[in-house]
Amino acid sequence: VALGPCGLLSLASRLLRQLVVYDVPGMPLVRVGAAPRRVERGSATRYFGDGGYVMVSPRGCDVCYSYGVSQEVSFDAELVTQHGLRLVRQFDMTLGGAYTPPLPQFTFYDEGLGASRDAAARLDTLESHVRRFGELDVRKVLQCDVEGAEWEALWACPGAVLDSFDHLVIEFHGLDELASMGFHAALLEKLNVHFVVVHVHVNNHGLDVDADAAAQKFTEVLGTLVPRTLEVSYLSRRLVPDAASVARAAKAFPTPLDYPNVHAPDVMLNVWPWALPAAAQT
Repeated sequence: VALGPCGLLSLASRLLRQLVVYDVPGMPLVRVGAAPRRVERGSATRYFGDGGYVMVSPRGCDVCYSYGVSQEVSFDAELVTQHGLRLVRQFDMTLGGAYTPPLPQFTFYDEGLGASRDAAARLDTLESHVRRFGELDVRKVLQCDVEGAEWEALWACPGAVLDSFDHLVIEFHGLDELASMGFHAALLEKLNVHFVVVHVHVNNHGLDVDADAAAQKFTEVLGTLVPRTLEVSYLSRRLVPDAASVARAAKAFPTPLDYPNVHAPDVMLNVWPWALPAAAQT
């Protein structure tokens, strides 16, 4: 169905409203993985801050389901070494045997995340994985960076399975795609039934430092700037001590806990709905 200007603007607003960040008293944020460090331009070090996320402390969780491993596993490692998780289940079907888990607490599966089981493509669902390991009632973290497959996979996941996770850390790709924006908004609404958004960060991968950052990392929809890729951290509503005390976050993004994904300036989220009021910026 073709949308007119008013419909497009309404759709963009509906999408972004689901990504408003909230402060949860008594649940401070921590950075997990890819700690800030000095990396010179031209260094052989591939990663800068990529692979690290800001979230409510995961201490008390037992297992992480980590989708999209690549070769950067500092987030998974710190869950074990600094936050007490017993096990990280790592899933990635794109590595072609080139990955060896560096810690004994890591278990690797040559599988990806999908909306349905596809043995030929080596894909399975989040529900299937959780039930395969008998961990519906285990306290869990979900980390998901699967290059766009997250939308269909999470939409297919039953609410009871989503609700079994304490934390979600998801990199959403293609937020700005007009043809999928209604579906994306619906999926974010589904997540917000079970979770509270506690942090967001724009991935600056591929940023040309000599060009306008907003033009590279946002798409304008009738005056509303929509980020193309966004890291979003969620906290289960089950863990919120006092729902009445949860308030819209009044801070600038990125925060002091954030770090650029690659060696380029971080991207400011000084657009609606994250921009601070003008009075708060002075």
